Amino acid sequence: KPRTYSYSSLTSLKPNTMVNIYGIVKFFKLPFKTKGTDFMMIVTIVDESIIHTDQKLKCLLFSYEERCLPEMKIGSIIRFHRLRINLYNGELQGKSGKGFSWLVIDNQGDGSMITKASRVNYTFSDADRRKVARLFHIKQQKQELRCQNLVKLEQLQEGIYFDFLCQVVAVSVVELNVCYLLQVWDGTHSSCPLFTVEPEERNLTVKTDMELKKIAKDRLVDVCVYDDHFEKAATIKPGMFIKFFNLHCSKRKAPEFVNASTYEKLELVLHQGTSYGRGIKILSETDPEIDDLKKKLEELTKNVERTGTSVKRGPKGSHSKGVKKKKVETVSQNTLELTHFGPSCSQPSRDAKQGEILQ
Repeated sequence: KPRTYSYSSLTSLKPNTMVNIYGIVKFFKLPFKTKGTDFMMIVTIVDESIIHTDQKLKCLLFSYEERCLPEMKIGSIIRFHRLRINLYNGELQGKSGKGFSWLVIDNQGDGSMITKASRVNYTFSDADRRKVARLFHIKQQKQELRCQNLVKLEQLQEGIYFDFLCQVVAVSVVELNVCYLLQVWDGTHSSCPLFTVEPEERNLTVKTDMELKKIAKDRLVDVCVYDDHFEKAATIKPGMFIKFFNLHCSKRKAPEFVNASTYEKLELVLHQGTSYGRGIKILSETDPEIDDLKKKLEELTKNVERTGTSVKRGPKGSHSKGVKKKKVETVSQNTLELTHFGPSCSQPSRDAKQGEILQ
């Protein structure tokens, strides 16, 4: 017989207790290394008992491995079992400890549900489904809790903040500890003109997967990553798949002597800070989130190989040819080769039967 759990509302929590709770993610900070041996993640949640107030519950989650902390987004439904509640600076705070486990639930565009859990085996009853359905309904009434949807390059619009899945083709330091350049693609063409950094003009050293670059061609775009995201970006290598959170498609300031009213170029920027979960996540080859992207890029790769265009050079003055004139370090990788980060802590599971209640 499956084990049953009772859940506490966030308004009923008391210090020095251990509870099981459900909540809606209002804020999170991607995992970061502590001064000790583990990783830490900060998550702030609300539920139906406090959603119309200024109250929230801040939770500190710890793990020896970054991959074992939950992946979520603003608006995700999250469940914690055996969360410790303590008082810190006069406010209640949740903290993971012995026996702690988590479950993250998101609904797909088709109304189906995808879950990720810290353990392979976990309970999820009809009562849980009803609870999740209520929370999804509640979050839709709050604009700030609606998930930022994944956006492709072909869907870009000026001013939007969005999450973005892509493969890295080239990397470069623009300014040490200040700005890092990632050249990426998602298999689509940008819907608007984007600013590109010219490595030869700045005398930058660019690490490039040349085979990928020949395939990506004019689908390649530049993303500038700033300040506190620099360190994470500097660990990224060409060929890796990554996910940007809260990436900004902003209008670039017009260069000197150019009419600002007619300057239309936009730029992709990951600003400093961690508001709205802003950051970068390196994805493993087993992550189901990149399945569709991998298929798209593999199809493009096969088309290029079939037509033989992968061995042709770009036209005179093209970006791909210009970069070779300066310091360029080529990375010896096979096209679409991924870096392996080990097995996931749990296998995501899909529940397509809940389409009616999760829409």
